[in-house]
Amino acid sequence: SQLEVYTRIGENLLQLTRPAVQRMLVERDTAELKTYMSALSSDRAIAAIDITDHRGISLYNFRRDFEMANWVTRLMTTGTDTPRTITADFRLAGKNRGQMQITLSYRPLNSKVIAALVNSLATSTMILLVTLGLVYSFLARFTRPLKPLTELAQEYARGNWVATDTLIESGTK
Repeated sequence: SQLEVYTRIGENLLQLTRPAVQRMLVERDTAELKTYMSALSSDRAIAAIDITDHRGISLYNFRRDFEMANWVTRLMTTGTDTPRTITADFRLAGKNRGQMQITLSYRPLNSKVIAALVNSLATSTMILLVTLGLVYSFLARFTRPLKPLTELAQEYARGNWVATDTLIESGTK
């Protein structure tokens, strides 16, 4: 599903950034780490990034308004309402050097699901209107010959046994 794809992209992103972040942690280069993470956090799919050293001290912390999955997204993806957090530990020579957590936002997924729903509704409405128009035109064409017969039957019911009417050709064979 789309939710699994976003999660997999987040995991791949974490794996791609892991070597660079690990190097910056070992070198204690927090200025470069901040620049690197600022570029990474510009993506609206990322709600939070937390990087801590081996003692749990925060080296980088980024937060933005976290958008939860709306009811349409939950309905269409059968996802949960919990934040999707991906964690990676940085180890060097068997020692823990720190940890990085990326929390993904539902914002891009919500907007795509709503856009797909709106497009589906618009397409369904157009198909329904075209179908109704075709059904109406076919019914009008096929029932047109019945109108003179109905009028003739009403005249006979009133007692006018000499009533005549011209029949309409339906155009079908």
